Amino acid sequence: MTGPEALAGDEQVLQAFRVIDERLAAGGPRQVLDLLRGRLIGELLGDSRRVAAALTRDFSLVTHAGGSTTTLAGRDMVDGITRQGDAGVMLWTELDHLVADSSTVGGDGLLHTYQPDPGSVTSLPFAFFIRYAEGLMASEAVYLDVAATVTTPVPEGSRPSVDRIRGFLDA
Repeated sequence: MTGPEALAGDEQVLQAFRVIDERLAAGGPRQVLDLLRGRLIGELLGDSRRVAAALTRDFSLVTHAGGSTTTLAGRDMVDGITRQGDAGVMLWTELDHLVADSSTVGGDGLLHTYQPDPGSVTSLPFAFFIRYAEGLMASEAVYLDVAATVTTPVPEGSRPSVDRIRGFLDA
């Protein structure tokens, strides 16, 4: 895993997509991995349509963080992605592990959030489990280690660019 000092580099931002592409090349379950890839692109670029296209109508996200648990409906998550994109916020994952079968995906690593003003990346360890039904994501549980959160300033010349990242992803 890359240290916090290198969080904003394009290679680090794209790391999860390389992991997914490696699983696909090795014969991993195409449908669930393609949906995961599309959703992660949507979250990174602030494209709520991509995120919504991966979710069932009754999708729910359960987040366990710092001793509290919250549940968010898929439509509310999609609205949040819209607001993120409008504000120039980028959300991406850096995966240490990724496992998938035809109905479940799980993994762990770091979750990164880039804030353009003041130019910083907040990173924290996370683990996730996504259950699929009817060919879409039906539910997700996320565990965040908020006590290990690190915020790193990102100098102007090394900030991530949505347009540059979109070009790398052919999105």
